[in-house]
Amino acid sequence: MSEARKPTKYVVDHRYDNVIKYYDSLTDEEWAAEDEAAFNDPNNVVVVIPRELLPAVHKLLVERADNESSD
Repeated sequence: MSEARKPTKYVVDHRYDNVIKYYDSLTDEEWAAEDEAAFNDPNNVVVVIPRELLPAVHKLLVERADNESSD
């Protein structure tokens, strides 16, 4: 993502706060339903990788997102 398109720290913090508030408000049953829905969505895939590869995978995903947004 280009520097001009990156959200400000306030916007990012506000979004994180909203996500945290949302998930903090869920009951155990609602949490389970969200997890189940994510695993059953045909557009999602769950991949298990070794923890030590996570930074490299994250970097690749960020690079791909940056390339797609600049197209």
